[in-house]
Amino acid sequence: MPRTTHVAVILHILRNQPFGEIILKGIRDVLDERPSCEVEVFDPQGRAEEQVRALEHLKSGLDGLIVSPLDASVGPLLKTLRASGVRVVAVDNDIGDPDAQDALVMADNHSIGATLGLFMKEVMEGVGDIVEIRGIDGCPCHDRAAGFRRAISDQPRMRIIESCAGDWYYDLARESFASVLERHPHIDAVFAQNDEMARGALDAAAAVSREEALLVTGVDAVPGAFGIKLISRGRLAASCLNPPSGKQAALALLAALDGEPFQARTLLPTSILRSNDRIQSWQARRRR
Repeated sequence: MPRTTHVAVILHILRNQPFGEIILKGIRDVLDERPSCEVEVFDPQGRAEEQVRALEHLKSGLDGLIVSPLDASVGPLLKTLRASGVRVVAVDNDIGDPDAQDALVMADNHSIGATLGLFMKEVMEGVGDIVEIRGIDGCPCHDRAAGFRRAISDQPRMRIIESCAGDWYYDLARESFASVLERHPHIDAVFAQNDEMARGALDAAAAVSREEALLVTGVDAVPGAFGIKLISRGRLAASCLNPPSGKQAALALLAALDGEPFQARTLLPTSILRSNDRIQSWQARRRR
């Protein structure tokens, strides 16, 4: 009988996060094919201190770990685990310390931000006031923001008039953007760093009859989640694909555990989905 392989999965957020659930499903689809794998899942709910607490709990008896590190504070513990023989695969966040993981699998978040910036530059014809809705501070948030800003940097008449926190959640984004709407009687567009926050912005705007005036974009665009549905309904103007990293991360972990070759760093490509109906109706309204 083969020895049991103990694997822990600690992502960034699972509760009320369709994207996190999709990553977890990809991991389980791969690991469940190996009956000797015993998988334990932790949800830190977006809090780095909870990730640290979970990692402290897992110091002994662990063979492999798939983790979405929330910030650099988890780095020392990851290095300690690696030194004890645990194979570590990081997903969706680069904390800038290659010694903290055997492999890293993530989307090219700078490219995601740049793609949406270029989209807005095209559709807005280089003119307009934009509100950014941020996720939890860290690599995905920082890189998406940097890519977006670089893409529009040559357009002096496009400006980000406010950046508010949504922490990846629908409810917080809706509340935050409702306050932004009160402060700004004129907004042209919203760059939300995930589709859940884009949905929050749309619903906040709809509640005060301002949705039709806004060009709203999101990130994730994964099958079965809200982004694609919002695009098909003509509410969300565009969303960039954030390719789920779960399957590739699990395959890299199994390769590391088996002593087989694996790629140390994998950047997953993106693409953009657009709602032509929403774009055209927004442009027509603007030109009246």
